[in-house]
Amino acid sequence: ALSFYPHLEGSLFNDHLTTTTSSTYRDKQMNICNILLTNKIDTVLEIGFNAGFSTLFMLLTHPTVKITCVDLGEHSYTIPCYEWLSKQFPNRIEFFKGNSQDILPTLIEKQKTYDFIHIDGGHANICVFHDIQNSLKLSHKNTLLLMDDTEQQHIALLWSLFYSYYKLIECPLLVKTDRHHLAMNP
Repeated sequence: ALSFYPHLEGSLFNDHLTTTTSSTYRDKQMNICNILLTNKIDTVLEIGFNAGFSTLFMLLTHPTVKITCVDLGEHSYTIPCYEWLSKQFPNRIEFFKGNSQDILPTLIEKQKTYDFIHIDGGHANICVFHDIQNSLKLSHKNTLLLMDDTEQQHIALLWSLFYSYYKLIECPLLVKTDRHHLAMNP
């Protein structure tokens, strides 16, 4: 099915703009797997669904986890990928199409909280700022927050500002990397 979409943006298994399987993100795969298998994770919020590879990986790794996904849905493959996943994993995935800056506040209003939040949405400063801020509002005491793409200096800076200001607790990753960081909301 992916051969119909040869220009996928980066994913958990493929290099950017290809459908060629790659080991580039093996560290992230191992870390997500470790997070799901060694912590009490029932609910996940994934900001940035794209083609759903991370969502699929989490659904396969944890047999009962329920995942809420937020994505702009601007790629032709996003909605078909979500629809396929929702058929394969009924009642375990919900999808909100739109800007995370609009969607996350509606989840906050509903007083939703999540055990694990994977922040991998837009990369503009304002988007990263709001995604982190809103993720903290969607957290409970033991929520694990995985901030992606921290090898990009502006994302690392925003993450470190929130990390310091909110006194987040650093959680060790199974595989040390500069691509993503894990913390817990105290």
